[in-house]
Amino acid sequence: MRKYILTVALFLIAGAAAAFEIPTLVGRVNDNAKLLSDSEVAALVDRIKAFEGRTKNGAQIAVLTLPSLDGESIDKVRSDVFHAWHLGQAGKDNGLLVVIAPVERKVAIEVGYGLEAVIPDSRTMRIIDDRMKPNLKKGAEKWYVALDAAVEALASDVLASEEPPAPPSRPSGLAILAWSGVVGSMVLGLTLWMGAMSRRREQQVIRERAERASQDRLRAQRQALFGEAPSSRPRTTTGRPANVAGAAAVVAGVAAASSPRPKPKAAERRRSEDESYRSSSYSSSSDNSSSSSSSSSDSGFSGGGGDSGGGGSSTDF
Repeated sequence: MRKYILTVALFLIAGAAAAFEIPTLVGRVNDNAKLLSDSEVAALVDRIKAFEGRTKNGAQIAVLTLPSLDGESIDKVRSDVFHAWHLGQAGKDNGLLVVIAPVERKVAIEVGYGLEAVIPDSRTMRIIDDRMKPNLKKGAEKWYVALDAAVEALASDVLASEEPPAPPSRPSGLAILAWSGVVGSMVLGLTLWMGAMSRRREQQVIRERAERASQDRLRAQRQALFGEAPSSRPRTTTGRPANVAGAAAVVAGVAAASSPRPKPKAAERRRSEDESYRSSSYSSSSDNSSSSSSSSSDSGFSGGGGDSGGGGSSTDF
């Protein structure tokens, strides 16, 4: 019996010894798995510091790499670490935590309650899939690139949520003047074009009337020579035309009327000017990096008093 109790006790002790222990918060970047060089740690720290200098509500971002999860799930680890570190400000719960466990090939992002509306679970999953996992392919892991991309995306989302809504844009006086000029030019061009078309129609009507009058004269002359009724033609006492010279003049007039008359040069010049002006009227109307070269020292960083996380995502890579 005593042997059985001793065995159970040893098993419990061994299990307790193997249980996951929450690491100590030493700074903004806690590279316990030794995945990053000193310069990479310093660059990540600088990015997070730059974010803290711009955020208005004291939001915090921390990075954690773990040599092992010691059999614990990544979801429980991220939640327990977040709660133990008190990331974010008290009463605001506006902390963010990025976790990588390279041995188990797990990655996670934990979001404080106060930032759930800004960075919902769907957004954290998209950051992991789009920003981190492409840089975590087995055998070609780019740990710094993946972590830097996640921090940059989270910081951008928080800062964007703090910006006041942009007022509706109003056109400036210069823009109004420019648009007025454009509209005025279009109206003027349309007016000139319509005027040119009206003049062209008037000239066409005049030509048609002149042609009809010429045809009427020609028709009357032909009727007078060949088709007029006997009662309407002057006759001599013998029934022949009284004036042979008059008949010859009529024939000459018919020939002159039927021959094309040259157009006046002035009319041609006006028409050419109208076409040129109308043609001219047509043509006349026609991710930023915040890293700096500061020291890699990250002393003095601690959780601001946040309570616990409210959401986030985790997955294999």
